[in-house]
Amino acid sequence: MPDVKEILAQSVAKLLETRQDISRLNLSKLMGVADGTLGRIKYGTGNPNVETLQQIAKFFRFDAWQLLVPGFNPLSPPKLANTATTAVDLAPEEVELLTLFRSLNEPERTYLLLNARGYVAGNPIQKGTPPIKSTA
Repeated sequence: MPDVKEILAQSVAKLLETRQDISRLNLSKLMGVADGTLGRIKYGTGNPNVETLQQIAKFFRFDAWQLLVPGFNPLSPPKLANTATTAVDLAPEEVELLTLFRSLNEPERTYLLLNARGYVAGNPIQKGTPPIKSTA
């Protein structure tokens, strides 16, 4: 049976690598998790409670269970089978946009959403107008 502490340590290390723009100390403050606790989890010596695991996962926009899946990859996180999102048919451009959005960190996600909302507010789509297709 896999060591849960080691799986969590690897997952947290991968998540922290996605935020090399900010120190672990500052990340821990933003998450509301003590830096020592975060360090112990990262190195596999910590024993976090469920609330701490949820805080870390929520900060990085994941569910806590995803961090406990062996081989966790933040760019391609594990998904539950037969979820409602698998039934949605997305155009290739929508899949690309969603993939790119999920690869961003805060504050880039917020910046992008605010700009997109501003664009849509200033350029409302008229019914009957064909959507603009990307040429890239």
